[in-house]
Amino acid sequence: MTTYELLQRIGARTEGEVIDIKRPQLVRLLAVLLLAKGKPVSEMRLTERIFDDARPGEVRTQNIQTLVSLLRAVLSDPLDKVAAGYLLKVNPERVDALRFEERVTRARELLGTDHTEAARLFRVALQEWGPRVEELCGPEPLPGLKGDWAEHERNTLRSQYREALLQCLEIELESGRHERLIPELVRLSNADETGRDHQELARLLMLAYARAGRVPEALSVYRRIAERKQEMGLDVDPRLTQLYRYLINEEKATDLSPKNAESAKSGPVFGDTIQNGDHGRIYQAGSMVFHEGREDR
Repeated sequence: MTTYELLQRIGARTEGEVIDIKRPQLVRLLAVLLLAKGKPVSEMRLTERIFDDARPGEVRTQNIQTLVSLLRAVLSDPLDKVAAGYLLKVNPERVDALRFEERVTRARELLGTDHTEAARLFRVALQEWGPRVEELCGPEPLPGLKGDWAEHERNTLRSQYREALLQCLEIELESGRHERLIPELVRLSNADETGRDHQELARLLMLAYARAGRVPEALSVYRRIAERKQEMGLDVDPRLTQLYRYLINEEKATDLSPKNAESAKSGPVFGDTIQNGDHGRIYQAGSMVFHEGREDR
């Protein structure tokens, strides 16, 4: 059985043995056909995508038919010529990028009914990108491919990874895994200090710290962001400011000394979700209800 890879490398394996596909245009052809997800690709579209990184006036020494024949010779799966173009028939379960997409879809279907299984599926999906990812957008998929088409597909895949990881972190936090998530959130936040989702990571990290009883550290996360935004002349996300003000009030009202630590553990856990509605998420802790939009006692 042949399996295919697009995320950490581009290639194919048969029974674990790497198939020798060295020519760059063959590698590119394989990627285009796999990302078509079982749909035929016209010869014109293949030409555009395989040669879109060619320099103006560069001679194309091999036409599409020749490249297809060369690729067909090294693959065990059928690469057919059909009316609409060329079709590589492969079960999505044998393509890492498509397995990732399918598991993310299944995880999202379970968000309203089974958070534990949804979190597990998200983690299984994310592992397709490697055992340890240091950045929110993941490692670079389609490595080595250049050109507009490859860059578009690469950005799409990384966006899918980022969205899946944020959803996974959110539901794991809601499931009470705050202690385990703190190191991962710290690592991701440090690696994404200028990214578009940095404040969302900061929100999750603040909630994780607060749920773990580490309110001063949660406040410190906000203060670092506020200082950086002030230097840049930008505003902090209003949700972060609300959360910060809430935590300030909680810290003043709560004795967090070690002698009261055990009794505090038996009380409500900060940030427990008590309602998900059209107007946002509602959290509860002690005497205060925190609504992303307002605060109520």
